[in-house]
Amino acid sequence: MLALIVIQALVLCHNEIPGSKTQLRDILASTHAALFFGTPHSGVKGVELLQTLNRLLSVYKRTTNNVLQHLKENSPALENIQSLYTSASRKIEMVLFYEVYETRIFGGKSEMIVPRHSATVTGVGGAKEEGLNADHCEIVKFPDANDANYRAVCSYIKQYVAGSVTAVTRKWSTEDAYRALANAGNISPNGIVLPKPRPAVSRNYVDRPRIQSLITQKLLPAEPVRHQPRCILHGIGGAGKTQLATNWIRENESRFTRVIFIDASSQAQLEKDLEQFIHCLGPEYNKSTWKDAVAYLDGKEKGWLLFLDNADSQDLNLNPYFPSSTEGAVLITTRNSASVGYAPDGEVTVRNLEESEAVKLLHTIANITPQSDTASLEIVRELGMLAVAITQAGTYIRKTRRLDTYLDTFRKHHEELLQEQPHIGSEYNSSTYAAFDLSFKYLPMKTQHFLNLCAFFHHFLIPIALFEQSMGSSFTTHTVLESWPPPESDKAFASKLEELLGSTWDELRFQKLVEPATHASFIDVSSDGLSYTVHPLLQVYIKDRLGKEKNRRYMRMGTQLLLGAIRPVQDNNAQHWQLLPHANSMLRSTQLEDVVHALGFYVFYESLG
Repeated sequence: MLALIVIQALVLCHNEIPGSKTQLRDILASTHAALFFGTPHSGVKGVELLQTLNRLLSVYKRTTNNVLQHLKENSPALENIQSLYTSASRKIEMVLFYEVYETRIFGGKSEMIVPRHSATVTGVGGAKEEGLNADHCEIVKFPDANDANYRAVCSYIKQYVAGSVTAVTRKWSTEDAYRALANAGNISPNGIVLPKPRPAVSRNYVDRPRIQSLITQKLLPAEPVRHQPRCILHGIGGAGKTQLATNWIRENESRFTRVIFIDASSQAQLEKDLEQFIHCLGPEYNKSTWKDAVAYLDGKEKGWLLFLDNADSQDLNLNPYFPSSTEGAVLITTRNSASVGYAPDGEVTVRNLEESEAVKLLHTIANITPQSDTASLEIVRELGMLAVAITQAGTYIRKTRRLDTYLDTFRKHHEELLQEQPHIGSEYNSSTYAAFDLSFKYLPMKTQHFLNLCAFFHHFLIPIALFEQSMGSSFTTHTVLESWPPPESDKAFASKLEELLGSTWDELRFQKLVEPATHASFIDVSSDGLSYTVHPLLQVYIKDRLGKEKNRRYMRMGTQLLLGAIRPVQDNNAQHWQLLPHANSMLRSTQLEDVVHALGFYVFYESLG
């Protein structure tokens, strides 16, 4: 009877939710072994035996008929306890002792009170069964230390005591890990480790068919492949990479046997999520590591998709986390364009929305249906078709119901609007400026200074030749009239440019300066490698971040850089045409300080006719 109470107590401990304050799970984690002596796990057969058992028990303690009813063979209460105990006892060493001899009962009869089939438990792996040469009444009574039954029982006790510290320490390590998962919300109420949930697809998601088609081509190739299918979605923060990937997975999930969602924003989180994945496969995997998870995908499953989201860090090497099997596929979202190296044939660049997509997103979030798209087109173009910025604009317009005035409001208050935290229901957990901050602050200081300089040119197609030509002239203004030499103030800004870019053109050094910005997707390199494009909102972000004094300094440095590249045209003015939008942009933003500068730009515009 007491043994059945112990069993029920362990079941209660097992059913306690990880992280509960009642501390019942402490008992389970600290229990290494249990020895049961003639315990009627399956009940007692026949009314006569129950009556006999009642008389035997009444010698020692008061027993009610209600309790005895639960000891009947096939008792629902006993069956329920035993089925629950099968799960609770998985990590408990167990010995089931059964009586070998019949017990003498009243009237000169002998009966097997708890036969072997009842004293043992089916379905408990690893449980040991041992017969003791005794009847039910003598099964726990030993005449002396030399008794064979005593020695058999002692041998088990000594064995379990010797291994208890190691075993319980290991169990507590697992228990602590389970409780940490519970605190993080990764364990269900019944104690099962849950797989990491898929990022939610926004109700406002707007289809981007061209990119979605490219993802399908990369991950679900029509022909057999020699290498593991991989797709690397890379682009600037706030471009909608995670939403693209998550929506594609939702539409194609049935084509995979399993989708494993991993937050790859840091090495620690990536490894934690891989371990959570393998732990959710069952209790037998609760000691497995992230390496075991990778090995599992390599050998035991086919048709899986591994989704590594937000793998932005330039310091994180993803190679150890890729299974090598061609029986699965890998999808990565990242701001780090260098990640394309993991699968050059799987590259998909996520740039700005198409105009029609951007307008649809704006209208969907603002919950408006204007008669004309004219005002909406102006807004999305001003925002550079960036998904996160359009989402913020749509939210503002939904609150104010003023589509017609948004552009004027944005131009006056862009800093406030673009750093405002997202509202409830937004698929973005940070503002446009916060998205830029995440990558910008980790750039090398010289690369930050380079982007600061680029913020004052036109955002589209800044020619690399501008830097090479200006450096060739030592960043000096061309002297148009001998009587009007460049002003002394030029020297200070030429010196700053030299400090940033160097005194002589060195392509390798220049590429090292620019490379971190291209890796962070802040700069797009043209297909011919001759020019750079910077997102217009990044330029706005940089100017807001710098403040008035530094804005004036970098604008003046930009002017000096242009003046250093402007020289009289000999035969071909093609290079001057490349500089035209940047000269226009600079002159719209600054007042020229000196007549020599005005003469330099006059010669420039004159060369273009």
